[in-house]
Amino acid sequence: MGKYYKSRRSKNNDNGGMAFLIGLALIIGVYALSQYWKQIAVIVLVSSIFVILFFTFLSPKENEEAGDTNNYAPKKKHPYRINEVNNYSSTKTTKKNFLPKEEWKAQQKINAEKGQRYELHVANHFRNNGYEVIENGKIQGRRDGGIDILAKKDNLVLLIQCKHWSASTKFKITHAILKEFIGNATMYIQKNPVFKELEIKNIFITSENILDDSAKVFLKHNSNFVEHQIVQFNG
Repeated sequence: MGKYYKSRRSKNNDNGGMAFLIGLALIIGVYALSQYWKQIAVIVLVSSIFVILFFTFLSPKENEEAGDTNNYAPKKKHPYRINEVNNYSSTKTTKKNFLPKEEWKAQQKINAEKGQRYELHVANHFRNNGYEVIENGKIQGRRDGGIDILAKKDNLVLLIQCKHWSASTKFKITHAILKEFIGNATMYIQKNPVFKELEIKNIFITSENILDDSAKVFLKHNSNFVEHQIVQFNG
């Protein structure tokens, strides 16, 4: 803080001294002109104008190189926020809804493992109901294209996405999430034309009722494109 203040004060002193010299040169020029010292007056006035132009055009560059002195206080970095993947920095400060770096990573790992257990639970649910099941999320990982599970029975294929979110959290399934799932399912069928001759259903499965109002309205008006089911899980 002291370094920034000292730099700013020194800069202000330099500007004040320069203003004094320019003012003095102008006074001398006016006085010389009044005494018919035309040659001296012209030289002084031209010099003054040159000095003014010089510092007018160079000052912005100096400021740019020195940095914005109005923001001399170092900016604080935010700690890890729960359920956020990007834009984080390490900190030892723990606040409400925030975690330090290592705890954040550990929480993400726990959430991923819970999601994997839930996908297995849903896969077994459909196996027990006579479906042939492919655990696409387990096989493809992050390249699953938004389709966690494929379940087939006779001529029917279910494209399934699973969400194991607790109803006690602020995170809800919105209409935007459902739209994204429909888009992912459409792209998956286009990339896998073997399914085009079969009956396709898009099923969005959650462990609890975590739909917000926008999602409920969307499902009501788009039942031909996506269906919501609850498959409870305590794991």
